[in-house]
Amino acid sequence: ELLSDGSAAIRSAAARSLGQIGAKSPAVAPSLSRLLSDDDESVILASLSSMMAIGNDAAGSVGEVAELFDHPQTAVRAAAVTCLSKIEPDKSKSVPLLTDALHDEDWTVRRDAAGALGDMGSAAKEAVPVLFKMLSSEEDVDAARGALRGIDDAGPNAVPVLMEGLESEDRRLRFYAMFLIGKVGPDAKEALPLLKRILEESDSSRFRGSIQRTIDQIEGNVEE
Repeated sequence: ELLSDGSAAIRSAAARSLGQIGAKSPAVAPSLSRLLSDDDESVILASLSSMMAIGNDAAGSVGEVAELFDHPQTAVRAAAVTCLSKIEPDKSKSVPLLTDALHDEDWTVRRDAAGALGDMGSAAKEAVPVLFKMLSSEEDVDAARGALRGIDDAGPNAVPVLMEGLESEDRRLRFYAMFLIGKVGPDAKEALPLLKRILEESDSSRFRGSIQRTIDQIEGNVEE
């Protein structure tokens, strides 16, 4: 009842309390969801916090949470990103939404989106192209690097971007590009001519060894 109180402070406290006590009544998630359009930022943040606490029981509110990705307040957008990653059990639905959040204008939102994707492991490999590009940003490099380590995989959609990275002057980008192309495996055959050219041109035995391993991964010559 207090979620409908005229005082924002009371609504906020009531919303936060529901999460603290772990309330999982069928009426809780819809009631919290309605507060996501509240005029007071503290009420929205309290509601998101409690929805995270009840987890998948709030999955029906994913649409309302995703709408907050366009909220004018950075704190709300960041909280919505984290909340969505906690309440949506279907990674095929949450990964595209979180990948879009990697383009947010504020680095803290991008950081939280990257962290959420990294926590999903290989299920978030479709986000690799965007995360890889973020390695070139001083603001985003740490978040992107952590996410890529967590995902530890890449799909065919990443190959064109990774091929660009192979020819970068930045050694860090070249390393990640080489490593991730190897993760794609046989589906990265289009990268073989470039990899073999780089192998021939390199004077570093260590780098040549890494390139050769990537080639072997694509050609299926690496024993599991």
